Amino acid sequence: MRAPQPASLLDTPQALLTLTTVKQLTGFSKTTIYRRMEDEEHPFPRPKRLSKSCVRWPAGAVKQWLQEAIDGPPST
Repeated sequence: MRAPQPASLLDTPQALLTLTTVKQLTGFSKTTIYRRMEDEEHPFPRPKRLSKSCVRWPAGAVKQWLQEAIDGPPST
């Protein structure tokens, strides 16, 4: 059985993504991902801590962030 491709995981909003998968989807390094979480205008989603040494990003939040990054800021 083949592992799902990173992009297909975005179709399952409740999926939890590893840092490796988030890096593949965004093209960002670990440092850039964590820096972008501090961005005040368009912060990258924060991961959910599942245990002391395990964090995962909700696929739905990452997908929404990517879509907003593509579409640009909402017009008012």
